[in-house]
Amino acid sequence: MFISHVSTNKQEADGLKYFLEHYGIVGFVAHRDIEPTEEWQTLIETALSSMDALVALLTPGFHDSSWTNQEVGFAIGRNRLVIPIQFGLDPHGLIGKYQGLQGLNKKSFQLAKDIFAILAVNPLTAIQMGRGAAEQLSNAESYEAAKGAIERLEVCSKLDQESLEKIQKAADQNPNVKGAWGVPARIDALIKKFG
Repeated sequence: MFISHVSTNKQEADGLKYFLEHYGIVGFVAHRDIEPTEEWQTLIETALSSMDALVALLTPGFHDSSWTNQEVGFAIGRNRLVIPIQFGLDPHGLIGKYQGLQGLNKKSFQLAKDIFAILAVNPLTAIQMGRGAAEQLSNAESYEAAKGAIERLEVCSKLDQESLEKIQKAADQNPNVKGAWGVPARIDALIKKFG
């Protein structure tokens, strides 16, 4: 997930990156992910070329930045999902056709949950979200982690065969999944729905 923002919104971008990781989403934030002495423009181009989706933090000044406009244009040109988040600015230009997600008065953890829900049902990203949630279920180190992963899987509109096999294996082999109250039954329901 490429997180496009103006420099005055570094804190919001950092918070969102942190909470997206709870959903298995790797966020790229230029000021955080580029180390001193690295060729920053090349790293930004690499992140744009490898992203599955882009979040645009629409704050005043966003459209004044040539960088943010280019990042959004790059995502649209590659047919990647663009999620505009409104922080006092409506979607404009090429992203004006997308409905924005209201970001004002929301904490980063709430926005991360909303973004996951969008990614989990969008045809461009649903399979990847299912794979990530299946991986989290497989690696669950507690009952709570297993419950969180199954909740994320239930949001997904698509699960491929790879994800279904991983889910079934987790149900058979991971004691934190097997012992989490209600999770095995919810796994059975998912397997029936998508299998």
